[in-house]
Amino acid sequence: MRPMSFVQRESYKAPRKGRRFAVLLTDFFTTVIMTFVFFAGVLRPIYDNMGSTGSTLEQYAQKGREILSYVDETRLQPIEDEDPVPLTETAEEDLRLLVRTSYFHYGLDYTVQDQEGHLLVEDISMDETTFQAENDDLRHYVFEYRPTLPCFQEGEDSYRYLNEEFLDLDSENSNLVAPDFDMNSVFVLSEENAVLLHDFLEWDETGSRAQDLHDQVVSLYIGARQKGIQEVEDYDLVYRRMLETFTDLYQTYMVGQEVALLLSYLLAFLFTYVLFPAIFRHGRTISDRLFGLALCDMKPRKVPFYKHLARDLILFLTHFWALFFPPLFLSMLDLLSVPLLGPITLFQLVLFSFLLFLLSIVMFLVLKDGQTLEELATMTYTVDLSRSEEESVFSKEENASR
Repeated sequence: MRPMSFVQRESYKAPRKGRRFAVLLTDFFTTVIMTFVFFAGVLRPIYDNMGSTGSTLEQYAQKGREILSYVDETRLQPIEDEDPVPLTETAEEDLRLLVRTSYFHYGLDYTVQDQEGHLLVEDISMDETTFQAENDDLRHYVFEYRPTLPCFQEGEDSYRYLNEEFLDLDSENSNLVAPDFDMNSVFVLSEENAVLLHDFLEWDETGSRAQDLHDQVVSLYIGARQKGIQEVEDYDLVYRRMLETFTDLYQTYMVGQEVALLLSYLLAFLFTYVLFPAIFRHGRTISDRLFGLALCDMKPRKVPFYKHLARDLILFLTHFWALFFPPLFLSMLDLLSVPLLGPITLFQLVLFSFLLFLLSIVMFLVLKDGQTLEELATMTYTVDLSRSEEESVFSKEENASR
């Protein structure tokens, strides 16, 4: 028997909401799955193995190494195994060095415990303290590196500037030093604070005062290093040019990934909403066929091509947020934040699409005939081929309006 050339709207009822909702979700997640398959299994591997991509990645890695080497020269954030050491770890080392420097300054016995539990007095030489200028990272930055920056002013390469502007020893951190501390000298703790921190570090002495003192000094060093880092980022023209080139290379690579993702979504959309509707007739997707649904026009005729085209364009927009999931599954969500068209990012487009999708679902739930956004815009309808009756809901509505 030859299949119908078109479906008459008046001959069938609209599908039940639950049945149609299942079809909508099935079609959407079919698109999600196919987008992931095309992106992770086909287009992304092709892009990553292109010669131009390899060249971009090589330049990106080289520029990254140059930046790390340059940052290491500032002594503000040490580099280990091609990764910056977290400032929290660096500040802990600063704290220990400060305590040893303070003990050396006061001539105190720095007592430690060996593996057998015996108490030992550890000799501290000047070379193990910040009295040896080479050991003081912040001094190196203020005295040696900072004078090369445009923000430097005459006289700022001094201990007073370091102690007051970076360490705030004349204001909020004044409780750390002795009342007669000379701002033009190396930073040392008051004797009481030095002993308190030594006991906290070496004997695990507990107490809120020792813990607060420890946290204050760690915060002091983190803040001082962060201030220097901010100055480098704001004023060091060499660093800024290097970072700009590094960022451009990163964005070039990521835009290629975005294009691969967009093409993956396009192929998935064509697979779900163009290929199978062309095969199954009446604009039916795989899930439409499984659930016995079909697309029809408001007039007794085949749905015109221009309506199919307009419907698919709107569907393309409302389902565009399907490309959010491949980056999510591949832990690549930063891909969505890279500018694609000027300042516009994929995330903004995905969010806009998601809102359109929600609007379409709300319309489907509210309207009696279950039209979605693309159907309302093209004046098309979805009917249930298993609910054939003399009086459909559509014809009843039309009669009621006459």
